[in-house]
Amino acid sequence: MTADRIADTIDLIKKGFVDPGIDELKIFKLVYEMFCDVETVVDATGIYQNLDAMTQSFDPYEKYSCIAPPWEAAIIGFINRHGNVLLIELSTHLNDGRSIIKQIQEVWKTDNPLNWNEVKWITLGYVWMGGRSTTRNAFIKPIGPCHIIQFAIAEDGRPLDIHWVQIRSDIPKEVWDTSEHVVLQSLNFMNCRNVELAEPKRSRPQRRRIERTGLRINEINVRPIRKSYGPREKGSSDSSVPAHSVRGHFAHYGPQWGTGKLFGKLEGRFYIPQHARGSREHGEVQHRYKLRPGGLNEQSTIERSTGEEG
Repeated sequence: MTADRIADTIDLIKKGFVDPGIDELKIFKLVYEMFCDVETVVDATGIYQNLDAMTQSFDPYEKYSCIAPPWEAAIIGFINRHGNVLLIELSTHLNDGRSIIKQIQEVWKTDNPLNWNEVKWITLGYVWMGGRSTTRNAFIKPIGPCHIIQFAIAEDGRPLDIHWVQIRSDIPKEVWDTSEHVVLQSLNFMNCRNVELAEPKRSRPQRRRIERTGLRINEINVRPIRKSYGPREKGSSDSSVPAHSVRGHFAHYGPQWGTGKLFGKLEGRFYIPQHARGSREHGEVQHRYKLRPGGLNEQSTIERSTGEEG
């Protein structure tokens, strides 16, 4: 039931029912016109709900190793734990020396060393908010853009610079951190060969509610690389290790990464979903993952236990 709420919020903004988050009216009108022209909409609530690794300390430049823009413009939306609808309007520009590129570079502020000659794309994300109030159970008028996230991206998809520009200081920093990571993770997924955008099956009432807005809401889906992760044939190397759960992860296959091809024929970057490996004959390793309450500022705990053999 998240796609229809995202569609409703986008529809309200496009109809002009929105409070400007930027004082400069000229800039607001420019960003607003871009928002109204976007056709690709992604419901990334599933990604938001699985940001367990975000509670851990990590280097975003390593974690999000490939964020090449799959779209020139898109809106990535999700509903957070407070019931708010967050919409990140993405706009990607080729670093080709146009006047708009020069303007972006002139106001670009970063603590990282950045060589613009290495930059292939500049992606700007304007954050809009709607949904429910955090203090009372009531719908609030959408507001935006109230935050900007900016990415300088190399030709191979590597992020060269990741930073943000705060517009509204009265909104918790957690909102901006979460929005940034949802966008980065979405782009990271979309750069895998076995990941695609697809419109999921929905109930007729929900489908009709979305259709009334004139929007199409897609989700990021991981296609299975093979039909199952069941037992392998006798003699397989997997039979010599205890049964255990493998967390979902990104993997590279092919000579350019110094590895063999997946199944002897597939090359590229893939997302490997969580699956079971090994044989119960050699014992069992169980993994349990718990997240402490408190969101992005709390550390996660990981518990591991080894089962009995047999």
